[in-house]
Amino acid sequence: MKTSGLSVRQAALQVLDRFDAGDDTASGLLHRALEEQKGWGPRERAQLTELVLGTIRWRGRIDWVLSQYARGFPGKLSPRVHNILRMGVFQLCYQEGVPSFAAVSETVHLAHRAYRGGLSGYVNAVLRAIHREDGCLRLPNITDQAGYLAVVHSFPRWIVQHRLDLLGPEETEKLCQADNVVPLLTVRTNTLLIHRDELMRELRDEFQQVAPCTFAAEGISVQGARRPVHRMPAFKKGLFYVQDEAAQLIAHLAAPLPEERVLDACAAPGGKTTHMAQLMKNTGRIVAVDINESRLGELRDNYRRMGIRNVEAVAGDMLALRNNGWREKFQRVVLDPPCSSLGIIRRHPDIKWRRRQEEIPSLADVQLRMMRCAADMVQPGGRLVYAVCTTTKEEGEEIVRDFLSSRADFYIETDLPAAGWEIFLDKGIFRTSPHRHGVDGFFAVRFRRKVE
Repeated sequence: MKTSGLSVRQAALQVLDRFDAGDDTASGLLHRALEEQKGWGPRERAQLTELVLGTIRWRGRIDWVLSQYARGFPGKLSPRVHNILRMGVFQLCYQEGVPSFAAVSETVHLAHRAYRGGLSGYVNAVLRAIHREDGCLRLPNITDQAGYLAVVHSFPRWIVQHRLDLLGPEETEKLCQADNVVPLLTVRTNTLLIHRDELMRELRDEFQQVAPCTFAAEGISVQGARRPVHRMPAFKKGLFYVQDEAAQLIAHLAAPLPEERVLDACAAPGGKTTHMAQLMKNTGRIVAVDINESRLGELRDNYRRMGIRNVEAVAGDMLALRNNGWREKFQRVVLDPPCSSLGIIRRHPDIKWRRRQEEIPSLADVQLRMMRCAADMVQPGGRLVYAVCTTTKEEGEEIVRDFLSSRADFYIETDLPAAGWEIFLDKGIFRTSPHRHGVDGFFAVRFRRKVE
């Protein structure tokens, strides 16, 4: 994907087209596009990110608006025309700081360049009609609750229905609203090298705003980066790791101690691995397993950058390790298996449109099988932590129920890992949520293996 020499809107259109073609995740495509633009400053980089992710985030609502104004939408128009119109409506309706005349004229200009003028008149007419008739403020005349909330808050209907079943209407609407708010970037201090307060002082030269996180002891909330994070000296020196605050709590749930033996299953790209290494004071031994060789390389880069020496990276499938003669037992095992990722939609809005409801049962099946394999690697008296960044019962409570029904030698630990955790724990079940806590949505459980 070549984006060098393009305007921000041209580059955004190219990313959206590639996303629709299924080439990669939105974040992956954005990263590649930004790497192409060596001469762009922070302003252009932020504009591209906002335009791409904002258009994807509000895609459902945008498409409903377009269906009221654009003849032939969506059936008779090409995917590229869809995306030009979507970008226009996003700028017109949702992007702060963009005057309406600029949203219309720049989108028309984009259409002119893409189609040599052939569709610019059509795009102009559609956007002007939406602006003239306050189309951005229209609400759907949909009587069923799930359908109405899906359009208004730009979600697939099945996700809204899942949330209604789990949370009820009031909390569902609050969660959908929270998922449409762009979150701040959070980083985790590498306490092996620097204290959080000292890192905050250093980061004030790199970000416009820097503040300690609310719950994570090592976490820092930042915004307004003056350059790409991976080019910052503090990052290159390994002083921090980019990680949401909720994810930072998982290592504390595992609570590994110095000199222990720890298995981190599905470990790449290394957030939990490097955090546990910090808690272990760079002692003991962490075996970090992942099936993806490329992501395992990223994990190695991360722990080397951070000066971590107690990690052994192993390429392998957790479901096959036991069959391949793995006999070692660990005092702590952390399993963060592939999941539907519905808890991180606010950071990755493309999940809304890429994930399918029919995928959930197969994901849950793999998760349960991986949990049973991981359990065999826990020594008597040791801990097993199961964690997923999603909210479905099939990948949460039902996994726990099915696991415990077949493993009487495990039980849920209900004690609090730290002061103030009462808001996250209910009978040992750990949950975080954007609308309740201002962090990503996680489900986790800490089990203890009985001593025979």
